[in-house]
Amino acid sequence: METFFCHFRRTLLASPARAAGVLLAVLFLAFPPGVSPAPQEQETFVVYYGCSGQWEVATPLTAREKSAAKTTIVSAAGITWNLTYLDAANTGWNDTTRGPRRKQVLQAVLLNLSAMLDHPGGRCDVELRVSEFDGSGVLASGGTLYRTSASAPNGYQPGLAFQNITTAVDIAPTLPDIRLRVDWGWRWHEEFSAPPDDVQDLYSVLLHEMAHALGYNSLAESNGSSKFEVGSGKKIFTTYDNLLFERATGRKLWDANLNFQGSNLAGGANFIELRSQRAHNVYPGRTFPPVHTPTTFSDGRSLSHWQTAETPLEAIMRFTTPGGELRRGFSPFERAVLEELGYRLKPDPTFWMMY
Repeated sequence: METFFCHFRRTLLASPARAAGVLLAVLFLAFPPGVSPAPQEQETFVVYYGCSGQWEVATPLTAREKSAAKTTIVSAAGITWNLTYLDAANTGWNDTTRGPRRKQVLQAVLLNLSAMLDHPGGRCDVELRVSEFDGSGVLASGGTLYRTSASAPNGYQPGLAFQNITTAVDIAPTLPDIRLRVDWGWRWHEEFSAPPDDVQDLYSVLLHEMAHALGYNSLAESNGSSKFEVGSGKKIFTTYDNLLFERATGRKLWDANLNFQGSNLAGGANFIELRSQRAHNVYPGRTFPPVHTPTTFSDGRSLSHWQTAETPLEAIMRFTTPGGELRRGFSPFERAVLEELGYRLKPDPTFWMMY
């Protein structure tokens, strides 16, 4: 094939008419009369939101949405974050009075992530979905996109956020890498000072949701199957899922063929742990961190958080986030988990002390 290509190129330069004839012959051989080229499969991606457990097929913004969106670019320490706010004018992120401060807090979170992640040239598109205002569901939810086309590889995926931050190669340029939604109906502390009791710290919650998007997320169903099985039985899980083990038996949750081999995913406290030697080396008591496995499985909550009772209070991925608490930086073992997921980190662990 390589020899033919070189020969065809020389022919094209020598005689355009002859080149046209060769090109027609090639097309005839490739696609005889009545045979059309097979249509290319359209890539499909879904976004799975941590905390809420909701998912949706990701589609590009419409022309109307693009024209109405507010866009901000935040670039520091080698990573560029492209932020698109979809709220209507004078609401949510675009609220005339409170919107600017809310955006400052989000940008501070991203700047601090840039200061932690050692990926110069990395890029990430973050889409701030239309906000909620009823104060009845989760505080916020965030997640990255996973490839679910029939041609998607079987196995564990890191998600588009990881792909773009670590390689700057955008395999879905018309789609965001992260989607984030906030419910402003709750009482929020939108400042960099410590929050009063019973008020949610916006910085802490946004950092928590960004951690879900960076990879702290499971795609397991309650019975151990994948939420997204595509093609001929292909199973899509996350890189994070690949680190989950039963504590008592030491058994990995999925075997080499991605068949569930655990007992169950609702075994209660200390039932499942995340086995990362890096995290083990810095976790209090030098054990593996236990993940949240309530006796009733909960989409978006089970497996994707730390167990509250045993995990250090400063850990940002603890399941509960009471009002008045500050969790504005990854604890040492959570940084180690990010490294286990494939990120390079800068050595200075005090980046979050900026605010």
